[in-house]
Amino acid sequence: MTNTEIVEQTQEYTIYATQFRGIPQRFRQWHTQDLIEIEFSDNFAFANGYINRADMLRKEPGVRKSCALAGGVPDWIAIIDKDFYVKIGCMN
Repeated sequence: MTNTEIVEQTQEYTIYATQFRGIPQRFRQWHTQDLIEIEFSDNFAFANGYINRADMLRKEPGVRKSCALAGGVPDWIAIIDKDFYVKIGCMN
């Protein structure tokens, strides 16, 4: 990742913007808990080999199921032990 900058900072979290493989990404680091999230955007999907977020949801039934359990497609997904997780039961 290159050129990381703070784009928003509150008492609860800080949002960072950076480049991954030349593709803009945004990360949210929570201060109130040990949690880092990545914005679940078209850029995220593209960096992972998909055309966009809709393409990723079409081709990944596990992601689609997690979103359904969460009540919809989230704006952010958690990064835990270098894997991505849709948070169930809360939307931020």
